[in-house]
This record gives sequence, C-alpha cells and structure tokens, in this order.
Amino acid sequence: MFGAVVCRLVNGLLPERASRFPEWGLGTRDAFDELYRQFDRIGGTHRVVCDEIDHLEDANTLLDELSHARATGHT
Repeated sequence: MFGAVVCRLVNGLLPERASRFPEWGLGTRDAFDELYRQFDRIGGTHRVVCDEIDHLEDANTLLDELSHARATGHT
C-alpha cells in the first residue's frame, strides 16, 4: 500500500536526530499529517516525483491526496 511510501518520504525529511516515523502501527492519515508537518518545518516549495507510481496498488489515492493538499489546508 502507498502508506509505506508516505512513511519513507517522511523519514527522508526528518532531522538526523529525530526518531524515525514507524512504517507499521499508525494509519496512512497519520503519515500524511506528519509529511505535511515536515513540509511546513522545512518551508519553501516541495516537489514530489512519483517514479513508477503505476506499481502502487492505489496510486490514484496518493496522487489525489498530494494534489489537494492546499485545498484541505495542509500548506
């Protein structure tokens, strides 16, 4: 599922000394919320490149979530 992809994105954005975001045990919404917190912490404009996204089980949901981040108040 794409939740693991979001967790990996989050972990790539966390400061070096921060605890890693768990890939198991939390919901996908938690992962997206943390992703948006990290985007806000870093600031600026962010571009997410989704290479080979067609291999994800539910790619449309991931794309929909990311493309509507501003409309849902996450930027």
